[in-house]
Amino acid sequence: MKKIITISILFLISLCSLGQTTNSERKEKTDLEKLIFEVKLNKESYLPFEPIFVTFELSNKTDEIVKTEHPKFLHDSEVKIINPQGKKIEIRGLSLTSVGGPNLPGENRFVINARQSYKIEDAPAIPVNIYDQPGKYKLQFIFNGLESNIVDMEVVSPEGLDKNAFNFINGQVKNIRFGSTLFGVMLLQEKNGSDLLKMFVDRYGESGYGVYAIDMLGTYYLSYEKDMDKAEAEFEKIKSSENKFIANNACKILKEIEKRKTELESKKPN
Repeated sequence: MKKIITISILFLISLCSLGQTTNSERKEKTDLEKLIFEVKLNKESYLPFEPIFVTFELSNKTDEIVKTEHPKFLHDSEVKIINPQGKKIEIRGLSLTSVGGPNLPGENRFVINARQSYKIEDAPAIPVNIYDQPGKYKLQFIFNGLESNIVDMEVVSPEGLDKNAFNFINGQVKNIRFGSTLFGVMLLQEKNGSDLLKMFVDRYGESGYGVYAIDMLGTYYLSYEKDMDKAEAEFEKIKSSENKFIANNACKILKEIEKRKTELESKKPN
């Protein structure tokens, strides 16, 4: 009998906890609804297969402080796309990885003060086959139920060096139409992938696709070949890129390389 009573008490406690979680979730949603969700593409026109970078922004237009969970825009967003033929496409889950969960009790809350905003730029994992045809597209993002503004995007036909680079990608990488938006990852996954990536950078580093391949090659040199000099040479090429996300990442890595080299130099015997 004591065992049954104990189990019943635990069951009631769990029900109370469930009710508290539900109320918390409702409060969280209410707080989130006070914010305005807006997005902006890093440019208006793209080449087929070219990654799309998006600035996600949450604005507090009220005179109150809004407390919520730290925004995980890629993890908790989806996008609705209308292609040039008028077909509607929905992509759920814009992250290639699963990150984090809800804030635990006692953790610091994410705060957006009155009349303030929070924004960050990132590359949503939209399958490249969705926008591999030239034409005009419309995109609308939804973050935890908040709908963004509708943004226009145009995919243009590659010409000149861009066309040659496009043909290389399309011909060398199997199933790229179903792969990551960052085609450098796909190149590395192919047989002799590192050689393909190096060849691409050598031939088409100045093309519209070059900055992404160079970023990937620098990462490859650093992470796989452990060659800081080669990695440094690649990141130097893109530290002033018009793509601020790529440029900022390159500058950050260059600082880390410089720091590491200084540490190694200091450890050398006199």
